[in-house]
Amino acid sequence: MAYNSKNKKAQYRYIIELYKSVKQEDIPDTRIVRHHFPEKGIFISYRTLMSIKAMKPSDLNDGQLKLF
Repeated sequence: MAYNSKNKKAQYRYIIELYKSVKQEDIPDTRIVRHHFPEKGIFISYRTLMSIKAMKPSDLNDGQLKLF
């Protein structure tokens, strides 16, 4: 899906939203990567997830403010 930076940022936003919806205190991140993400068609490593989580929110935006 990520043929350009706009699609890559959209993919990262989707991964973060899915992570936040699944994450609970008693569920480790490794279990989310191994079990919950493949159910949604996301096949990434734990290291990739950590680098996506470490991104600043300004890096995930498209650069312009969305008015509508």
